[in-house]
Amino acid sequence: MLEYEWIEGENLWRYPFEKLELQERLQLLETIFTFHEKVEQKSFVAIGFNNASMIYDETNKRLKIVNIDHYEKNEHINKMENVLPSSPFVSPEELTLNTKLNTRTNVYRMGAIAFSVLGKDQNLAGSPMHKVAKRAMSKDSTERFESVQDFHQIWKKAVEVSLAVQGY
Repeated sequence: MLEYEWIEGENLWRYPFEKLELQERLQLLETIFTFHEKVEQKSFVAIGFNNASMIYDETNKRLKIVNIDHYEKNEHINKMENVLPSSPFVSPEELTLNTKLNTRTNVYRMGAIAFSVLGKDQNLAGSPMHKVAKRAMSKDSTERFESVQDFHQIWKKAVEVSLAVQGY
């Protein structure tokens, strides 16, 4: 039997991110992207990662990533006919049997989680952050950033420019 430390907070599956200030949402994304850079450095693909994989403690402003059961070694061959995660987080290659899931699959998920956490903030539509997340979710994996690290570096620059332009 496995025992886990209890974590205070709310599962983010149907969390209303719009209620959080933009800076707080950006901090959540920073935590997620930093974690997945480390995942990638260990040569894993974030299969199954989505909002339900996280618990957020609003009081202490702490995010915990809790569900990494389905992460697989990089260059994993997709053998599943039905994918586990919710469709907005699923890359096109995860819908095709016998395709390789790799660093660009991770990048797709980071773009999807960025859109999910940023929500429907109309002030960000067309912003550099929006464009970086959109590229990360390109249907053609060769058009995505090569790694989460590459994505994250550009993301940080996009955040800086977006905040300066939007006046947050």
